[in-house]
Amino acid sequence: FNYYFKMRYFFLTLISLLILSCTPSPCPELSRKKPNYYIEEYLTYNDDGPYTGRCALYIADTLSSIQQYKNGYENGKWKFYYKNGGLETNATFDMGKRAGVWRYYYEDGKLMQISNYKDGNRDGFWYRLENNGDTIWTEEYSGGKLVN
Repeated sequence: FNYYFKMRYFFLTLISLLILSCTPSPCPELSRKKPNYYIEEYLTYNDDGPYTGRCALYIADTLSSIQQYKNGYENGKWKFYYKNGGLETNATFDMGKRAGVWRYYYEDGKLMQISNYKDGNRDGFWYRLENNGDTIWTEEYSGGKLVN
């Protein structure tokens, strides 16, 4: 009995730590600005310079997004949420550029759209679905240009 209790306590503690470590802290005060006049891109800064880190943006105490930055660039996994707490968009950035598969969801959690990016450009197949799962349209892109 004692062994069972200790193992149960250990697993509950481990699960609690994992859940708490996955929740990012609120984003610090961030601003976007150009590094200099001649560069068209904007970087994200805090008081210490170009921001690096993972944080959560809250609007009126409701989680709006989880963001990741590296040296001021949007970088890594991003998640955007509806006001009801449901996932709106699951996205990836690579040093400020949209990358990989982006998934968009209806408020009820059903898949709405799949978009693919490479180096910030539309690339590959895009799908838009009705709430019931039927395909509304598909498009194919290569290097940012529509193929079909």
